[in-house]
Amino acid sequence: MDDNGRQKSVSAEEQQEILKRNSKIGQRYAILGIAGNLALTIFKFIAGVMGQSAAMIADATHSASDIFDSFICFISVKISGKPKDKGHPYGHGGAETISTMICAIVLFAAGFSILFNGCRTIYDHFAHGAVLEAPGVIAFIAAVVSIITKECMYRVTYKAGQEINSPALIANAMDHRSDVFSSIGTVIGIGGALAGFPVLDPLGGVIVSFFIMHMAYNIAKSGVNQIMSASCDDSVVNEINAAASEVSGVLSTDDVRAIQKGSSIIASLTVRVDRMLTVEEGHNIAAQVKANILRKVAHTYDVIVHVEPLE
Repeated sequence: MDDNGRQKSVSAEEQQEILKRNSKIGQRYAILGIAGNLALTIFKFIAGVMGQSAAMIADATHSASDIFDSFICFISVKISGKPKDKGHPYGHGGAETISTMICAIVLFAAGFSILFNGCRTIYDHFAHGAVLEAPGVIAFIAAVVSIITKECMYRVTYKAGQEINSPALIANAMDHRSDVFSSIGTVIGIGGALAGFPVLDPLGGVIVSFFIMHMAYNIAKSGVNQIMSASCDDSVVNEINAAASEVSGVLSTDDVRAIQKGSSIIASLTVRVDRMLTVEEGHNIAAQVKANILRKVAHTYDVIVHVEPLE
């Protein structure tokens, strides 16, 4: 509260500092993704070649696509930290939505590539008698290492993405998790091949490809919802409504809306007040409502408050 008992608002400078901080956190974990995926791609490709494993080479290809996704994530969270300007009055959070869609497309392409190559290998084996050599143990070990590494990367990246409400970072985390599924399928395929069933190696890649494409679909669905300005979860709307209702002079609320723009939430609502209030008094109540929502509802970037008399 200020000296006059009014709710203090979050200043533009404070909002920008929050965006900068979140942007730096996002960039840090995106760099972690780039470095981790690069190391795993090299490791798995070498293991796949040495172990003569088609599933491991496909897994390495998937990790290579993850490098690109992490780089796009880095660029998007960097852009999202820029302050709003005349051309972008709601900031640059839309860059994260673009990143989310690119991630989904690349992930789907990687899954389809694994599916195509696996099906072709299986077809050549049964239709043309192509010999499938059993992979080496090194490929199996590489797959296990990949599962552990990527699961750790998923957990820390997803936690950071939730903390700063970053759709790009969360999509990047889901990309890490897709690599876990890919490597699990590779472990099953290589293990079966080592047990005397070499066809299980490419078959493992085919099965995993469906998990990857399904994850790409979910990521794309989230991105499309943001592009279409879909409403935030009911829990966010309820928080906004509760914060507005706390303000003295607010008799009721109507038409509470909230959409996500990148990592930020844009809210709008109508508050009903005593019809006998002056314009200035109504304006002050609206200002207090905006201030309370900005302070109490996490990741809220802007609030539009419309004042109406209670009928």
